[in-house]
Amino acid sequence: MEVDTGAGVTLIPKETFFKKLKSKVKLHATKVVLKTYLGDKIPVHGKVKEQVTEEINRLVKEGILEKVEYSEWAAPVVPVKKPDGKIRLCGDYKVTINPELETTEYPLPRPEELYAKLNGGQKFSKLDLTSAYQQNLDKSRAKLFTAGKRSSRNSFWCPAFPPILCGKRFILETDHKPLTYILGPKRGIPVLAASRLQRWAILLAGYEYDIKYRTTKQNANADCLSRLPQQTQNKSGESNDQFTVLWTDEGSKVNEVQVNSLPVSSEKLRKETDKDKVLSRVKYFILNGWPNETVNVKFQPYYRKRNELTVECGCILWGVRVVVPESLQQYVLKELHEGHPGMVRMKSLARGHVYWPRLDQQLEELVGSCDDCRQYQTLPPKAPVNPWRWPTEPWQRIHVDFAGPFLGSMFLLVVDSHSKWPEVIPMKTTTAEKNNSYAKMFSKYGLPHTVVSDNGPQFVAHEFKEFLKKNNVEHIKSAVKHPASNGEVERFVQTFKQSMKKSQNDSGNLHQKLDRFLLSYRVTPHSVTKETPSKLFLKRELRTRLSSLKPSLSTKLSKGQSHEVMEGSVRQFSVGDSV
Repeated sequence: MEVDTGAGVTLIPKETFFKKLKSKVKLHATKVVLKTYLGDKIPVHGKVKEQVTEEINRLVKEGILEKVEYSEWAAPVVPVKKPDGKIRLCGDYKVTINPELETTEYPLPRPEELYAKLNGGQKFSKLDLTSAYQQNLDKSRAKLFTAGKRSSRNSFWCPAFPPILCGKRFILETDHKPLTYILGPKRGIPVLAASRLQRWAILLAGYEYDIKYRTTKQNANADCLSRLPQQTQNKSGESNDQFTVLWTDEGSKVNEVQVNSLPVSSEKLRKETDKDKVLSRVKYFILNGWPNETVNVKFQPYYRKRNELTVECGCILWGVRVVVPESLQQYVLKELHEGHPGMVRMKSLARGHVYWPRLDQQLEELVGSCDDCRQYQTLPPKAPVNPWRWPTEPWQRIHVDFAGPFLGSMFLLVVDSHSKWPEVIPMKTTTAEKNNSYAKMFSKYGLPHTVVSDNGPQFVAHEFKEFLKKNNVEHIKSAVKHPASNGEVERFVQTFKQSMKKSQNDSGNLHQKLDRFLLSYRVTPHSVTKETPSKLFLKRELRTRLSSLKPSLSTKLSKGQSHEVMEGSVRQFSVGDSV
C-alpha cells in the first residue's frame, strides 16, 4: 500500500520503524544534524485553542502521540480547519527537516493522465483518510490504493503553475524583496504576516523552489505590458523634435492663459465634461446605469454618490452643485479665492456651487500657499461672550463702527444683525459727513429700530444723538473698554481689513477692490446663519460669475420654444386676402 499524505516527510516513532520497516528499509549513517525550531510561537486563541487541546488528548489516547517531559528537538504545529469544523494538527518542517532531505524529482501524473489509466475500470472506491497519515488501517484495508489529495491540489495549482514544475526544483524570481523573506523555502512563516501571505507560503510549501530577488529593471520581461513606454510620434510617423515639443507646449500655455481669463458658462462646462476621461464615463453611467461589478478606484467618489448625481444640459450635478472637470478646476479655485475671503468662507461658498473630489484639500492648499493669506491670518479666538438676541426681520438692529485710518481713508462699517448684510462707506472725515452717510443709507433700506455702537467720540457726539432721536431710532452703546460686546461689527472690521490687505497686489483701485470684497461676502453663506446675507436681506440670491456654471431652466425652455417656432408652419398672405 502507498498512502500519499501530501507531506514532504512523515515522522514515526523509533519503535514503529524497528517493528515494521527495519527489514524493508536500509539505513545509512549521516552527519546531518537536524535543526530545532527557534522561531516565534504561533498564537492560538479562543475556540481553536480548545480544539487543539482536545485533538492532542485524542492523539495521545489512541497511541499516535506520546507525552514526554523534555525534548531536544521541536517543530511548530499548525492547526488546519477541516470542512466538518474539526481541526487537523500538521507539522511545519520548513526550517527543521526539509532543508536536509534528498527528494527524488519525479513528476507527478496530472489528473488527465490518471483518468486515462483508469479507462476501462468497472469498480471504483473512494477512501477518505480523515486523519491523513495518522489513520489506523487494518490489513484488509491496507491493500487499497488511495490517491487524490495531491492530485486535487495539482488540479488547483495547474492553471497558475505549469505541470512541469510539479516534482522539479525551480527558481522563483520576484522584484519585491520582502517576499524573499516571507516565502523563502528555508524560513518559517512570519507570525505577523498577513493571512493572504501565510496562505501563499503554505501553498508554496508543496513545491521545491528557491526564491531570488531581481530588480524591477532586470525583471522587465515579467511586467513589460504594464511598464513598457511608448514613443510619441506625429502624424507623419516621425518623432517630435525638441523644438516642436517646446513650441507646442508654449502655444498650449498661451491658450490656457487666454481660456482661464474668460468666464465659464454651462456650455463650456458641458464641452469640457465630455472631454474629461473620468467625467465622460461618469456621465455615461448616470444616463445608462452603473456597472454591477466593482468600479475602478477613480470612479469611486462618484459611485458612492451615484443616487444623487444628475445630468442637466450636458452638465453633471451633485444636488445643486456642479461637478467641475479637471481642466476648469484651477479657474474655479481662482474665482473662489477672489478677494482672499479665507478658508472657511471659501469652503462655504464652494459647497453652494461646485464639487469635485479633494475640493476641500485643494482649497486648504491654495490658502496655505498664498503669501498674503498666511501673512494676515487671524489669531486664535478669545473666550466667547453672551450673544445678542437674533432679530426676526432684516434691518431691525444694525451694528456700526469705524475702521481707519486705513489705506489712506476712513471707513464706516455697518452690519445687519439679522442677515449679516454688510455696508462699507469710504469717508474722508468722521464728523458732518457721517450723518449724511447714515441718511443716504437709511433712504435705501429704511430706518432701523436699534443702532449699536461703541463709545467712540463719533457716536457720543451731540449731533449723532440728535439725528437718531429725530428718526425715532434707539441707540445702544457697548461696555466701555470692551469692544467684544459689539462683536457683530468688530468681527467684520477684522475680516474687512484682512481681505483688503490681501488684495493690495490685485488689480484695480480701492473702490474696485471694495466692490469685489462686498460681492463675495454677500453671496457666501455665513457661519452663523448658514445662509447668504443676500438671501436673508434681499430675499433672493445675487447673480455672480459662478452662477453661470449652473444650467438655466429658463434658457433651456427658451431654446425649446424657439426651436418649435422655427419648425412651425409660416402663414403667408397676399394682396386682397381677408385677415
